[in-house]
Amino acid sequence: MLHLPYADASFDIVWAWGTVHHTTDPLGAIDGLIRVLKPGGSILLAIYKKTKVTWIHEAIRRTLIKTPRFSWNFLAKVMAFFGTPIVWIFKRREKARKGESLSELILDWYFVPIRHYYKPDQIKTYLEGKGFTIENYLAHSGRFNSSSNFIFKARKPA
Repeated sequence: MLHLPYADASFDIVWAWGTVHHTTDPLGAIDGLIRVLKPGGSILLAIYKKTKVTWIHEAIRRTLIKTPRFSWNFLAKVMAFFGTPIVWIFKRREKARKGESLSELILDWYFVPIRHYYKPDQIKTYLEGKGFTIENYLAHSGRFNSSSNFIFKARKPA
């Protein structure tokens, strides 16, 4: 996203679902997506939300990614074993991505080397500053009806 090999204004729709926050420069990644979006086109972004408890997740993640990479699958399976009863109690597991185990989801949550968080107003202000109109905002997303992500659909000026 930071160096997309496409000409300016190549696409009517740009969809970045849970990806820009894993780049070294998330706002630069959004700019790259905006560059390839045609005037009047739509961008859909799902981005990690900064919350009051983000620091807890980050403390765990930063500790876990310091462990040897060969141990990550094992650690994720151990965490899934102990976490399964909690997920079952809250009955949110049924919304998980089909075909993925809880340990695979834990790998996605805690064993990624780059992860940034934003408040929705930060991204809204950024997009509006680029002339975009916010068409839709969802305060949470997907698999666990999670409040860890937010979603914007915005339209580029024609």
